[in-house]
Amino acid sequence: MRSNRTAERSHVGGPEDEVFLQPWFVSKAEYVAVRRILPPSQMLKMRYYFDDYGCLKCEKLKVLYGSNGLCRQCSIIVRARLVLALKRRFKKLGVRMPNEPFDRYLRRIFGRKSRVTSSICPRRAR
Repeated sequence: MRSNRTAERSHVGGPEDEVFLQPWFVSKAEYVAVRRILPPSQMLKMRYYFDDYGCLKCEKLKVLYGSNGLCRQCSIIVRARLVLALKRRFKKLGVRMPNEPFDRYLRRIFGRKSRVTSSICPRRAR
């Protein structure tokens, strides 16, 4: 039997990870319902891209697949940047959000002892 702590971990490349960059933000129950009606090729299209052309971001060919057409390392960085971008936008809009959910998610994808810094997820000057 799995512990709650194990069930909470984020697994890069897991089935629910494939929808991370999809244009829908829904509950897990809604995700499962949508996932049931999609043909397998819909969820595998980015994996097919990766197999043929390599990582969307770094373009490396001989690396482990992460999700969404990205290698494992690029997938982690992109997901962290998305979380940090959301956190910044919530703050800018005045939405009060506790830091803990963001920090907990980032610790899960980078590892418990890691700390997300600007060197890991730098922003380009605009």
